[in-house]
Amino acid sequence: MSSKDKGSRREREYRDHLLDGGCLVVKSGGSLGAFDIIGIEGPDGRYLRLVQVKSNNWPGPAEREEMSRLMGRMPKVLMPIAEIARCDDHRGWQVLRLTCGGWNRLLPCGDLGEEVFER
Repeated sequence: MSSKDKGSRREREYRDHLLDGGCLVVKSGGSLGAFDIIGIEGPDGRYLRLVQVKSNNWPGPAEREEMSRLMGRMPKVLMPIAEIARCDDHRGWQVLRLTCGGWNRLLPCGDLGEEVFER
């Protein structure tokens, strides 16, 4: 399986995870930008969830900085949420969320304190 095929499969898996949670989801065409998946959630659709999906490796500093920069330009009325969802072949999914303090864990489960879930 090529790395592109693997990445596309991971994006579909995470999209399905968000859909299962009640999020309206759009997968970015080509996935060549800072975010692979865009989701709208919440009872009034005010939360805009922007997700970068990775396989095995975390994004590098330049990629994380670009995500942070774009988040800073988002209208706050949308209540944007940026996440990095990483699937490790041996440990499963791990998710980090961008907060005003930087990239932080969602739940204390993984080595980096990130949320870990099974698919």
